[in-house]
Amino acid sequence: MGFFMLFFPEDIFEIMNSRRNEANGEPTRSFLIGTRIGGAIMILLGIAGLVVTILGL
Repeated sequence: MGFFMLFFPEDIFEIMNSRRNEANGEPTRSFLIGTRIGGAIMILLGIAGLVVTILGL
């Protein structure tokens, strides 16, 4: 999910059908940036969870 959010924020916008859009129905720049940041955080948390599981901490 994080990968999808990071590299395809426009598709996330379409899925969510957010009210945060401009007059032409496109997502705002801040929405795209926020979605990419959220995707990067999810990827990092997934990697950390995998490492913890492998190491058995």
